[in-house]
Amino acid sequence: MNKGGIRLYYKNQEELSYALRNYIDDYFEGNIEDEALEEKIYMVVQANKNKFYKDNEIAKKPKQILGKTRLNVLEQILEKRKEQLQREKDNIEPQDMKEMALNSKNKNHGFKEVLKKSGLSVISEVKKASPSKGVIAEDFRPVETAIAYEDAGAAAISCLTEEHYFKGGSKYFADIRAKVDIPMLRKDFIFDEYQIYEAKVLGADAILLIAAILSEEKIKEFYDLAKSLEIDCLIEVHNEKELKKVVACGCDIIGINNRNLKTFDVDLNTTSKLAPLIPYEAVLVSESGMKDENDMKNVKEQGAEAVLIGETFMRSDNIKETMKQLRSCL
Repeated sequence: MNKGGIRLYYKNQEELSYALRNYIDDYFEGNIEDEALEEKIYMVVQANKNKFYKDNEIAKKPKQILGKTRLNVLEQILEKRKEQLQREKDNIEPQDMKEMALNSKNKNHGFKEVLKKSGLSVISEVKKASPSKGVIAEDFRPVETAIAYEDAGAAAISCLTEEHYFKGGSKYFADIRAKVDIPMLRKDFIFDEYQIYEAKVLGADAILLIAAILSEEKIKEFYDLAKSLEIDCLIEVHNEKELKKVVACGCDIIGINNRNLKTFDVDLNTTSKLAPLIPYEAVLVSESGMKDENDMKNVKEQGAEAVLIGETFMRSDNIKETMKQLRSCL
């Protein structure tokens, strides 16, 4: 990240303040008190105000002007995900999707329960690609991979349904759900209740909620909605600020993502930093970066009850052997 300053154009103080909040939050990696943040915003605005304003055209074409600024990886994913959501809504109207969910007979396979079993439970992920690595599995066979995960002893299966960057899809999820009996997590970038109703229709036992893209109010709203549909929530955090939002909602399954979704850098120390800060008993899942048995042992010692692993399995020629090796130090 360039920490020397930002040169963005905004039409008013409100837009500028919002952008600076995000920028400064990144600068300090989320570990800054509100008063200090407000002061820093004020200082930056005063020192750089001529860089931030551009009156011509911005009121008429905000998207085009703002589109010239560089988005971080997470923002890019969300832009494409909004387009996908619109296609999904065009295909099935929101009210119809809601009614389908409310009338669904899909049962819950006990996602939370399998994560609490003794040892370190493994959520094995089905994904074809990622923003940082591109295509991971050229010969992508999602159903065969999922069956192999179940045979190898995975506690649950995570399946990507984001289409552009991860090359996932709802069809992959539904096809896998029809062939395996273990719990399934719908892994996606959820910001609309439509996606939760859709998850129920697809047969998801759990959904991923990402604290980085949701306010505390939205986390609570989506958490309660999912629970009313008998869907568990894996709430994902990457820093202390995000964790505070999740803890305030009393979420019972917390995922610590060792990958920074804004840069996609991975640091396993993220789990060790955040795990001790959870003030109540919750199922702790360490996500991303597990490549060998030492990594597994490390996160287990930090309090993780489960791990979510994708790329290591997707690149494996023998999933059962890879699973055995990963668990060898437990």
